[in-house]
Amino acid sequence: MKTLMWIPSFLILFTNLIYATDNKPVQIKLDTLNDQLSIKLDNRALQLDYNFSHDVVFESAYGLQKVNKLHQALQVYQKLLKLNISKNLKIKTLINLSTLYIDLDQLKNALKMNQKALNIHNKRYKNTSILYEDKAHLFMILTQEGIIYHLQKLYKKALESYYKSLILAKKLLKDKPKHYQNQIALIRYKIGLIYTHQKNNQKALESYQKSLDIYKKLAKDTPKIYNKQVRKVLKKLALLYSKQNQYSKALEMYQKRLKFY
Repeated sequence: MKTLMWIPSFLILFTNLIYATDNKPVQIKLDTLNDQLSIKLDNRALQLDYNFSHDVVFESAYGLQKVNKLHQALQVYQKLLKLNISKNLKIKTLINLSTLYIDLDQLKNALKMNQKALNIHNKRYKNTSILYEDKAHLFMILTQEGIIYHLQKLYKKALESYYKSLILAKKLLKDKPKHYQNQIALIRYKIGLIYTHQKNNQKALESYQKSLDIYKKLAKDTPKIYNKQVRKVLKKLALLYSKQNQYSKALEMYQKRLKFY
Protein backbone atom coordinates (compact mmCIF):
# COMPACT_ATOMS: atom_id res chain seq x y z
CA MET A 1 0.00 0.00 0.00
CA LYS A 2 1.34 3.38 -0.96
CA THR A 3 1.04 5.85 1.79
CA LEU A 4 2.41 9.08 2.79
CA MET A 5 5.83 9.06 4.41
CA TRP A 6 8.35 11.62 5.65
CA ILE A 7 11.01 12.21 2.99
CA PRO A 8 14.33 12.87 4.76
CA SER A 9 17.04 15.17 3.49
CA PHE A 10 18.96 12.23 2.09
CA LEU A 11 17.82 8.69 1.47
CA ILE A 12 19.67 5.61 2.55
CA LEU A 13 18.75 3.32 -0.30
CA PHE A 14 22.21 1.93 -0.95
CA THR A 15 23.86 -1.26 0.19
CA ASN A 16 26.34 0.64 2.33
CA LEU A 17 25.96 3.49 4.79
CA ILE A 18 28.90 5.86 5.20
CA TYR A 19 29.27 7.86 8.39
CA ALA A 20 32.14 9.49 10.24
CA THR A 21 33.52 9.02 13.71
CA ASP A 22 36.72 10.63 14.98
CA ASN A 23 37.12 12.13 11.50
CA LYS A 24 37.67 8.67 10.00
CA PRO A 25 35.20 7.31 7.47
CA VAL A 26 33.64 4.04 8.51
CA GLN A 27 31.58 1.81 6.21
CA ILE A 28 28.77 -0.27 7.59
CA LYS A 29 26.49 -2.51 5.58
CA LEU A 30 22.88 -1.43 5.92
CA ASP A 31 21.77 -5.05 6.40
CA THR A 32 24.01 -5.42 9.46
CA LEU A 33 23.22 -2.04 11.02
CA ASN A 34 20.05 -3.25 12.69
CA ASP A 35 21.90 -6.29 14.09
CA GLN A 36 24.53 -4.01 15.60
CA LEU A 37 21.88 -1.77 17.11
CA SER A 38 20.15 -4.83 18.58
CA ILE A 39 23.21 -5.54 20.72
CA LYS A 40 22.95 -2.27 22.61
CA LEU A 41 19.51 -0.89 23.36
CA ASP A 42 20.11 1.95 25.81
CA ASN A 43 20.89 5.57 25.04
CA ARG A 44 24.42 5.49 26.43
CA ALA A 45 25.44 2.45 24.40
CA LEU A 46 24.19 3.92 21.14
CA GLN A 47 25.74 7.31 21.75
CA LEU A 48 29.08 6.23 23.19
CA ASP A 49 29.80 2.70 21.99
CA TYR A 50 28.79 3.27 18.36
CA ASN A 51 28.71 7.04 18.19
CA PHE A 52 25.74 6.91 15.80
CA SER A 53 23.98 10.23 15.52
CA HIS A 54 20.24 10.10 16.02
CA ASP A 55 19.76 11.16 12.41
CA VAL A 56 21.80 8.17 11.22
CA VAL A 57 19.63 5.82 13.29
CA PHE A 58 16.52 7.43 11.79
CA GLU A 59 17.90 7.14 8.26
CA SER A 60 18.78 3.49 8.79
CA ALA A 61 15.21 2.74 9.90
CA TYR A 62 13.84 4.66 6.94
CA GLY A 63 16.14 2.71 4.61
CA LEU A 64 14.85 -0.58 6.00
CA GLN A 65 11.29 0.65 5.65
CA LYS A 66 11.83 1.64 2.02
CA VAL A 67 13.03 -1.87 1.12
CA ASN A 68 10.03 -3.37 2.94
CA LYS A 69 11.95 -4.75 5.93
CA LEU A 70 9.14 -3.50 8.10
CA HIS A 71 9.72 -5.48 11.29
CA GLN A 72 13.41 -4.56 11.35
CA ALA A 73 12.54 -0.92 10.72
CA LEU A 74 9.98 -1.08 13.51
CA GLN A 75 12.61 -2.27 15.98
CA VAL A 76 14.99 0.57 15.08
CA TYR A 77 12.26 3.23 15.28
CA GLN A 78 11.19 1.92 18.69
CA LYS A 79 14.77 2.08 19.95
CA LEU A 80 15.14 5.58 18.58
CA LEU A 81 12.09 6.76 20.54
CA LYS A 82 13.77 5.59 23.75
CA LEU A 83 16.65 8.00 23.18
CA ASN A 84 16.82 11.65 24.12
CA ILE A 85 16.00 12.84 20.61
CA SER A 86 14.77 16.25 19.48
CA LYS A 87 11.04 16.91 19.22
CA ASN A 88 11.44 17.43 15.50
CA LEU A 89 13.01 13.99 15.03
CA LYS A 90 10.44 12.42 17.34
CA ILE A 91 7.63 13.78 15.17
CA LYS A 92 9.27 12.42 12.00
CA THR A 93 9.79 9.04 13.67
CA LEU A 94 6.18 8.84 14.81
CA ILE A 95 4.92 9.76 11.35
CA ASN A 96 7.01 7.00 9.80
CA LEU A 97 5.87 4.55 12.47
CA SER A 98 2.28 5.43 11.64
CA THR A 99 2.94 4.69 7.97
CA LEU A 100 4.67 1.44 8.87
CA TYR A 101 1.75 0.28 10.99
CA ILE A 102 -0.61 1.03 8.09
CA ASP A 103 1.47 -1.25 5.89
CA LEU A 104 1.31 -3.91 8.63
CA ASP A 105 -2.49 -3.44 8.71
CA GLN A 106 -2.35 -2.34 12.35
CA LEU A 107 -4.57 0.70 12.04
CA LYS A 108 -5.10 1.28 15.77
CA ASN A 109 -1.35 1.51 16.29
CA ALA A 110 -1.04 3.71 13.22
CA LEU A 111 -3.60 6.14 14.59
CA LYS A 112 -1.93 6.07 18.02
CA MET A 113 1.49 7.02 16.57
CA ASN A 114 -0.08 9.73 14.42
CA GLN A 115 -1.94 11.19 17.40
CA LYS A 116 1.28 11.26 19.43
CA ALA A 117 2.97 13.20 16.62
CA LEU A 118 0.06 15.65 16.53
CA ASN A 119 0.15 16.15 20.31
CA ILE A 120 3.88 16.92 20.28
CA HIS A 121 3.40 19.36 17.40
CA ASN A 122 0.49 21.15 19.12
CA LYS A 123 2.36 21.50 22.43
CA ARG A 124 5.48 22.71 20.68
CA TYR A 125 3.71 25.47 18.77
CA LYS A 126 0.95 26.42 21.16
CA ASN A 127 2.16 30.01 21.51
CA THR A 128 4.75 30.34 18.75
CA SER A 129 4.77 30.75 14.99
CA ILE A 130 5.17 27.60 12.88
CA LEU A 131 8.12 27.22 10.51
CA TYR A 132 7.81 25.71 7.04
CA GLU A 133 9.17 22.28 7.99
CA ASP A 134 6.75 22.06 10.89
CA LYS A 135 3.81 23.06 8.68
CA ALA A 136 4.90 20.25 6.38
CA HIS A 137 4.89 17.86 9.34
CA LEU A 138 1.39 18.99 10.32
CA PHE A 139 0.19 18.51 6.74
CA MET A 140 1.52 14.96 6.74
CA ILE A 141 -0.03 14.21 10.14
CA LEU A 142 -3.47 15.45 9.04
CA THR A 143 -3.30 13.61 5.72
CA GLN A 144 -2.16 10.44 7.45
CA GLU A 145 -5.04 10.80 9.88
CA GLY A 146 -7.44 11.02 6.95
CA ILE A 147 -5.93 7.93 5.35
CA ILE A 148 -6.28 5.90 8.56
CA TYR A 149 -9.90 6.95 9.13
CA HIS A 150 -10.58 6.25 5.45
CA LEU A 151 -9.21 2.71 5.81
CA GLN A 152 -11.28 2.24 8.99
CA LYS A 153 -14.35 3.35 7.00
CA LEU A 154 -14.87 6.28 9.37
CA TYR A 155 -15.72 8.48 6.42
CA LYS A 156 -16.96 11.57 8.28
CA LYS A 157 -13.73 11.77 10.29
CA ALA A 158 -11.66 11.06 7.18
CA LEU A 159 -13.29 13.94 5.31
CA GLU A 160 -12.65 16.31 8.22
CA SER A 161 -8.96 15.40 8.24
CA TYR A 162 -8.62 15.58 4.46
CA TYR A 163 -10.21 19.03 4.32
CA LYS A 164 -7.92 20.29 7.10
CA SER A 165 -4.88 19.02 5.20
CA LEU A 166 -6.16 20.67 2.02
CA ILE A 167 -6.29 24.05 3.74
CA LEU A 168 -2.72 23.63 4.92
CA ALA A 169 -1.49 22.36 1.55
CA LYS A 170 -2.79 25.51 -0.14
CA LYS A 171 -0.74 27.59 2.30
CA LEU A 172 2.36 25.54 1.50
CA LEU A 173 1.99 25.87 -2.27
CA LYS A 174 4.28 28.90 -2.47
CA ASP A 175 7.14 26.94 -0.89
CA LYS A 176 6.97 23.83 -3.10
CA PRO A 177 4.34 24.40 -5.81
CA LYS A 178 4.57 21.13 -7.76
CA HIS A 179 4.87 18.95 -4.67
CA TYR A 180 1.79 20.40 -3.02
CA GLN A 181 -0.18 20.58 -6.26
CA ASN A 182 0.33 16.83 -6.47
CA GLN A 183 -0.70 16.40 -2.84
CA ILE A 184 -3.83 18.50 -3.33
CA ALA A 185 -4.77 16.47 -6.41
CA LEU A 186 -4.26 13.23 -4.47
CA ILE A 187 -6.37 14.39 -1.53
CA ARG A 188 -9.12 15.61 -3.87
CA TYR A 189 -9.09 12.15 -5.44
CA LYS A 190 -9.39 10.46 -2.03
CA ILE A 191 -12.26 12.78 -1.10
CA GLY A 192 -13.93 11.76 -4.36
CA LEU A 193 -13.59 8.10 -3.36
CA ILE A 194 -15.40 8.77 -0.08
CA TYR A 195 -18.22 10.70 -1.72
CA THR A 196 -18.57 7.91 -4.29
CA HIS A 197 -18.92 5.38 -1.47
CA GLN A 198 -21.50 7.62 0.20
CA LYS A 199 -23.36 7.87 -3.13
CA ASN A 200 -22.99 11.64 -3.08
CA ASN A 201 -22.40 11.68 -6.81
CA GLN A 202 -22.37 15.44 -7.32
CA LYS A 203 -19.67 16.05 -4.72
CA ALA A 204 -17.73 13.06 -6.00
CA LEU A 205 -17.79 14.49 -9.52
CA GLU A 206 -16.63 17.88 -8.25
CA SER A 207 -13.77 16.35 -6.28
CA TYR A 208 -12.61 14.14 -9.15
CA GLN A 209 -12.78 17.05 -11.57
CA LYS A 210 -10.65 19.25 -9.32
CA SER A 211 -8.15 16.43 -9.01
CA LEU A 212 -8.15 15.91 -12.76
CA ASP A 213 -7.57 19.60 -13.53
CA ILE A 214 -4.42 19.64 -11.39
CA TYR A 215 -3.06 16.34 -12.71
CA LYS A 216 -3.55 17.48 -16.31
CA LYS A 217 -1.51 20.62 -15.63
CA LEU A 218 1.23 18.59 -14.01
CA ALA A 219 1.17 16.09 -16.87
CA LYS A 220 2.09 18.81 -19.37
CA ASP A 221 5.53 19.12 -17.79
CA THR A 222 6.07 15.56 -16.60
CA PRO A 223 3.80 13.19 -18.54
CA LYS A 224 5.71 10.06 -17.55
CA ILE A 225 4.73 10.63 -13.94
CA TYR A 226 1.29 12.19 -14.16
CA ASN A 227 -0.35 10.67 -17.25
CA LYS A 228 -1.07 7.60 -15.15
CA GLN A 229 -2.79 9.74 -12.52
CA VAL A 230 -4.88 11.47 -15.19
CA ARG A 231 -6.01 8.07 -16.52
CA LYS A 232 -6.91 6.93 -13.01
CA VAL A 233 -9.16 9.92 -12.34
CA LEU A 234 -10.77 9.76 -15.80
CA LYS A 235 -11.64 6.12 -15.16
CA LYS A 236 -13.36 7.06 -11.89
CA LEU A 237 -15.30 9.78 -13.69
CA ALA A 238 -16.32 7.36 -16.43
CA LEU A 239 -17.56 4.80 -13.89
CA LEU A 240 -19.47 7.46 -11.99
CA TYR A 241 -21.18 8.77 -15.14
CA SER A 242 -22.00 5.20 -16.13
CA LYS A 243 -23.71 4.58 -12.77
CA GLN A 244 -25.82 7.66 -13.41
CA ASN A 245 -26.76 6.31 -16.86
CA GLN A 246 -24.88 9.17 -18.52
CA TYR A 247 -23.28 6.85 -21.04
CA SER A 248 -22.23 9.52 -23.52
CA LYS A 249 -20.29 11.31 -20.76
CA ALA A 250 -18.77 8.02 -19.63
CA LEU A 251 -17.65 7.29 -23.20
CA GLU A 252 -16.18 10.77 -23.43
CA MET A 253 -14.07 10.11 -20.33
CA TYR A 254 -12.79 6.83 -21.76
CA GLN A 255 -11.92 8.52 -25.04
CA LYS A 256 -10.01 11.28 -23.23
CA ARG A 257 -8.22 8.60 -21.28
CA LEU A 258 -6.70 7.19 -24.49
CA LYS A 259 -4.85 10.46 -25.06
CA PHE A 260 -2.80 9.98 -21.91
CA TYR A 261 -1.07 6.72 -22.79
